Amino acid sequence: GGRRDPCRDSGKWLPLSGGGGGWRAGASVPSDFPAESFDDRRQKQVFVRGRMPSAAAVAGYVVLSVMSTIVVPRLYTGLKCHHVAVACIVALVLAFCNTYVTSVIDVNIATTFGKVVVLAFGSWVGLKDSGVVTGLAAYGVIVATVSTASDLTQAFRTGYLTLTSLRATFLSQAAGMALG
Repeated sequence: GGRRDPCRDSGKWLPLSGGGGGWRAGASVPSDFPAESFDDRRQKQVFVRGRMPSAAAVAGYVVLSVMSTIVVPRLYTGLKCHHVAVACIVALVLAFCNTYVTSVIDVNIATTFGKVVVLAFGSWVGLKDSGVVTGLAAYGVIVATVSTASDLTQAFRTGYLTLTSLRATFLSQAAGMALG
């Protein structure tokens, strides 16, 4: 074959113009580019068909965060409502980070984030105001949220590979969490 250069519009390798049997941009895709297989198309079709609305995910997180903000301070007196609210916001950010790390290196580092949270919340509240208990309670909120997010992403990945609907995967994970 001739020289190749990525086409800026499609991100695919297309032929370049020039001598020596080279390819030019905009030419038809050569036969050495395999078309998307039937299995790949079917996986995407099944996975996308059962998509959940983004508003449902946001509403669910907000409802659970508000419930946590109300209930957790009643269980741990050193923990105030604003501590739990901050923990829920931090957990959301850390969940994205942990999900990315888990997908790249297949290691869940939620407990590592939790250890940093124990130090941060414990020092924020202070030793005299039961900072240790507050740090450990914040650890529970953070680790539960962050770990569940990466576990759910792994379940979605498995659902994609096994031609399972996204909605069915989510509902089975939710049922498992509710029962277990």
